[in-house]
Amino acid sequence: MSTTVQINPSSAQIKEMPHNIEAEQGLLGAILLNNDILFDISEIIEIDHFFEEIHKKIYEVINKIVAKGQLATPITLKNYFEIEKSLEEIGGSNYLARLANAAVSLDYAKNYAQIIYDLAVRRSLYDLGGKLSFSAIESDMDINPSDLIEEAERDLYQISEKGTQAHNVQTFKTSIEEAVELATKAFEKDSSVVGLSSNFRDLDQKLGGFHPSDLLIIAGRPSMGKTSLATNIAFNVAKNAHENSDKESSVLFFSLEMASEQLATRILSEQAKISSIEIRKGNLSENDLDSLVNVSKKILEIPLFIDDTPA
Repeated sequence: MSTTVQINPSSAQIKEMPHNIEAEQGLLGAILLNNDILFDISEIIEIDHFFEEIHKKIYEVINKIVAKGQLATPITLKNYFEIEKSLEEIGGSNYLARLANAAVSLDYAKNYAQIIYDLAVRRSLYDLGGKLSFSAIESDMDINPSDLIEEAERDLYQISEKGTQAHNVQTFKTSIEEAVELATKAFEKDSSVVGLSSNFRDLDQKLGGFHPSDLLIIAGRPSMGKTSLATNIAFNVAKNAHENSDKESSVLFFSLEMASEQLATRILSEQAKISSIEIRKGNLSENDLDSLVNVSKKILEIPLFIDDTPA
């Protein structure tokens, strides 16, 4: 039966800041019993995500021991903390054994890690709010407010990225299983496309569709149709998602040069088989205009978003 070790808050700030000591204890205990859990949760949390200082230290030591190829257990950590003395106030090395008793199962370890991460993000947002309030009131009046906004955006971005670029370590066994699963899907699927289809047959046959982590670059000289191709691919992927009733999927298209209206005109032109130049000039017959209106009604709900913020 698991037990929870109580750590008494030492300041009013602990009551104010979001935290979950029990989740930290349960996760650390689980890692001490099964070091493999460390690889499962290392992509979620980092040392600074822990709220309790001693838990940060314990997690740091565990990582150092495992990195050396050694086993991290209450016994192996005991030698370190007997020298370091930082555990004395909460029971000394016995605290490590009590953490092991508070361990959660492997199934819950990731959930606990996510809880710890989410609370750390909330604390970071709290700190950022204080920083923004101070900057708004105390900063030099010669500073443009837009500069303060840009700084706040950078801070928010850093918070959102914190922990998401961790060591994404997984065993070779897991990688092999994923590769076999991908091959099985390709075998069982009617077409040769396992990933997202561009609806360009030759391109799909070459790539097998678009897959997560792919970085695909469309290169060419000016005015060779790079933007047109990219726009059509984005539209086709979004259209496929819409036709397959995949409500959770959408496509975001960044355009640093062309306005969203220009890109939409190109898509309408392609779908209605009417020259985009003639559309922009207004050289349209009544039938052309009816065709544009009908096509627009069919594609209005396609989950394609365009960000035309200039570079």
